[in-house]
Amino acid sequence: MEPIDLEKLINTPGADHRSHLNRLNRIKGQLQSIINMVEDEKYCINIIYQSKSIRNALRGFEMSVLENHFRKCVKKSIESNDPSEVDKKIDEIMTILKNS
Repeated sequence: MEPIDLEKLINTPGADHRSHLNRLNRIKGQLQSIINMVEDEKYCINIIYQSKSIRNALRGFEMSVLENHFRKCVKKSIESNDPSEVDKKIDEIMTILKNS
């Protein structure tokens, strides 16, 4: 397996991610809510519940981006009929999964 060039990966144009902005803005709002709770010295358990909620929302966001990656980027590499491109996509996904 060939090592992944992270610089190239970061600068590779991907799928359109505008659809994820609503989800990210909700998460941003949840985070601001926790900041306010901490500043207002709210009950610890309530802060933890909100933190868990954000963690779950981030997992959902990641899954949505990954699904988008499969449906667009991976599909495109498969349709290219270039085995090396498919291998690159598989390696990218495996790297992400191993670092989860």
